[in-house]
Amino acid sequence: MISFAIGSASERSMRQELQGQDEQKTEFLHSVAHELKTPLTAIISSSQILDMEPSSANPGQRQRLIQNIAQSAWSMDGRVTQLLDFAKMQVEDLEIKDWEEYRN
Repeated sequence: MISFAIGSASERSMRQELQGQDEQKTEFLHSVAHELKTPLTAIISSSQILDMEPSSANPGQRQRLIQNIAQSAWSMDGRVTQLLDFAKMQVEDLEIKDWEEYRN
């Protein structure tokens, strides 16, 4: 009877921890989506302006739009790199935990 109560408390604790991790992942994904959406919007709008008015844009405006596209693309590249690095760390962390559990 005592082991059942301990098991139930342990299960509740584990369930709460998993729910917390799930909430953190949801928040993280929302943040990443926002971080990627912002530069993507700049890329799309700048390229649409260049496409709709290729001859009417003066050289200075055209150069600023092209720089905006490049800067936004590099920003997205940095965010994706960070995301991939984070995912790699998560996988390595899981591999370490699996190995430690296997050894014990």
